[in-house]
Amino acid sequence: MCGYPGCGRPCAPAEGPGRPPAYCDDPAHTRLSAYRRRRELAASTAADGPGGSGGGTGRGQPAVPATRGARAAGPAGNELTHRPVALARLRADELAAHVGTLATDLGRTLDAFTVTLGRLGDVAAAEAQVEAAEADAARRVAEATARAVRAEAATRGEAAAHEEAEVVAAEAATALDELERRLGEATAQARAAQAEADAVRQRAAEETSQVRAQAAGAVDAARAEADTARADARAEAAAARRDADERAEAARADAAARLATIRATAEREMATLRGQLAAARAELATAHRDVEAAARTIIELRAELVSLRESAAADRSAAAADLDRARAAASAEADRLRREAADELARVRAEAAATRETDRAAADERASVLAEARADARVRAERAERQADDLAARLAQLSAVPDHVYDDEPPAGRGR
Repeated sequence: MCGYPGCGRPCAPAEGPGRPPAYCDDPAHTRLSAYRRRRELAASTAADGPGGSGGGTGRGQPAVPATRGARAAGPAGNELTHRPVALARLRADELAAHVGTLATDLGRTLDAFTVTLGRLGDVAAAEAQVEAAEADAARRVAEATARAVRAEAATRGEAAAHEEAEVVAAEAATALDELERRLGEATAQARAAQAEADAVRQRAAEETSQVRAQAAGAVDAARAEADTARADARAEAAAARRDADERAEAARADAAARLATIRATAEREMATLRGQLAAARAELATAHRDVEAAARTIIELRAELVSLRESAAADRSAAAADLDRARAAASAEADRLRREAADELARVRAEAAATRETDRAAADERASVLAEARADARVRAERAERQADDLAARLAQLSAVPDHVYDDEPPAGRGR
C-alpha cells in the first residue's frame, strides 16, 4: 500500500532493478510530502490537548505517528529484518518523524513557559531561555538527522541511497525552518509580554498618582484604611509571589523532564545506530577476509600450475634422455652384432678354406652354423631397430602433447 498517510492505493509498479516504490503513482505522494503530512497530523493531534484521543502517551511523552508501527508490522516487517539497508532507511524516516514530533511538543511547552515567565515580569530572562531552548532543540534535530544520515550511508549499497540522503537532508532543513519560525513567534510573544508589562506599570503609576492626589485631602481620615489596604496588598503580593514561584518551579520541572526525555531518546537512538554501524563494519571485515582467502587460493593454484608445468617439462626431458639412451644402446648393440657376425664369418671362411678339401662334411656343418648365426644376428638387429622405433614414436607423442594438457592435469609420471 502507498506510504502516504490516509492513502489506500497500491504502490506504483517497479520500473527496473533496485528498491521497489513505496508510494502510489500520484506525483504529490512522495517521501517528503508524506513526512510533512505526518507532521501536520501530529501537530493537529497534539493541539487537541491531553484529553484528545491519540494525542500522546502521557505527560512528557510525545505523540508518535500511527504509521510508525504500521509500517514495521506484517510481512514487510519480517522482510526488513533481512534487508539492513531498507531497515536503516525506515529507521531514518522514523527518527525524522519522531524528532519533528518532539520539536512540536517542545515548542508548545516553551510557549507556555514563556507566557508564565511573562506574567512574572521577567521577560528578558524568558526570552533568553526560550532562545537557548530553541537553539538546543535545533541542535538536537540536526544531530539526530546527521546520525540517521550517517547510519543510512554506512549500510547503503544501492544507487538510490544518494537520493534518500538528500530527502533526509531536506526533511532536516524543513524541521530547522519550523524551529526558526517558532523561535520568531516566541520572541514576538516575549516582546508583546514586555510591552504589556510596561503598560501595566504605566497604568499602575497613573493610578498611584490619582490615589495620592485623592488621599492628600483626607490623609487623617484614610490613614487607618490605607494601613489596612497596605497590609492586604502586602499579603496579596506575597501570595501572588508564592503562586508565581510555584508555577515557575513547576514549569522548570516540566521542562527539565521533557529535556531529560529527549536526551534519553536521543541516547537510545544513538546506541541503536552505533549497533547498526558495528554490524556493518563486521560484515565489511568478513568480506575483506573472504577476499584475502580467495587471493591466497589463487596464489596457491598459480604455484601448483607452475609446479605442474615444471614437472611436465622434466618428464619430457627424461623421456627424451631415455629415448637417446635407447637409441645409443640399440646402435651399439647392432654394431656389436655386426662385428661379431663379420668376425664369425671371417673365421668360418678361414676354417672352411683350410678344411674344405679335407672335410667337406665339416664345412657344410660349419656353413649351417654360420647361417644360424647370421639369422640370430639379423633377429637381434631387427629387435634393436624396433625398440629404437618405439622409443622414437613415444618421444614424438610426448613432444606433440600441448602445454595446456599439462596445465589442466598432472602427468602420469610425476610421482616417480
